Amino acid sequence: MKKQIKYMINLTIILMLVLIPIQTQAVPLKNPIEVSLDQAIIGQGYISENGNTMIPLRILSGKLKYSVSWDGVHEKAIITKGDQYIELEVGYHNAKSNTGYIQLSSVPEMKHNTVYVPLKVVAEALGLQIGYANRTAYISTTSEPIQLPTVSKQISLSEVSTLLLSNGYEKFGPGNMTYLRRAINNEGERYQISLSQVLPEMQLVTLSLHENNPENLAFANLILNSLVPTKAAEIYHIISTQSIIPLTIIESDGYQVGLVAKDESSSLSITFDGSKDRKYIKALVIHEQ
Repeated sequence: MKKQIKYMINLTIILMLVLIPIQTQAVPLKNPIEVSLDQAIIGQGYISENGNTMIPLRILSGKLKYSVSWDGVHEKAIITKGDQYIELEVGYHNAKSNTGYIQLSSVPEMKHNTVYVPLKVVAEALGLQIGYANRTAYISTTSEPIQLPTVSKQISLSEVSTLLLSNGYEKFGPGNMTYLRRAINNEGERYQISLSQVLPEMQLVTLSLHENNPENLAFANLILNSLVPTKAAEIYHIISTQSIIPLTIIESDGYQVGLVAKDESSSLSITFDGSKDRKYIKALVIHEQ
């Protein structure tokens, strides 16, 4: 009798475990961002430790209607758009495309049964326009440059690399501190038009604009609104009119911002100093005296 009771109790427990739905809670992503396609939010991604925007692989097949071939055994994906393609493998630092092999600073990852891939690499391989603002990655299927919305959120220094990478800059040299922006001259050669250094642990960001062109000025406006929104308009007016000879210093939103230009045709340098004693601005003042 006791054995029968014990058996019935065990059977009841097993049935309860099988029949009662288990409530699962999605694990939140670290450094999450929204993903927007043609001005509509379509999902969520995250910012990698190297500052790259990572988006779910399924967005490319679902929302963008690309052909995605997935090899579950080797965790490898081939994304195809017409005669263009890119091949990525989870945890692997190289991707393959029409133009050859690409070294990745942030590898594809599997998180919570979802594969995430670096947006910038995929966009360059498949001809997508991308941008970043307001903790949102913007993707456009048109050939026109993305018109980013007005910035309404101040970002941390750890997000500046994402802002750079998603708006025309590329990493240069070892580490994750130097970023270049290039343009193409009349001879078809690429040349440098801007340089930025990002040092979150030192509370320092520098931006040097080698040309006073609309593209550079637009990014300067974006980074000003992202780091020092309170006085972004005032600083941008100074920059756009080149009224900064030889040095202007403005305090805003936890930073001292140093602006330097020798003359209207010279490189414009912007220093964002968030250190407690403003040591970088002090060094800048000594240098310019």
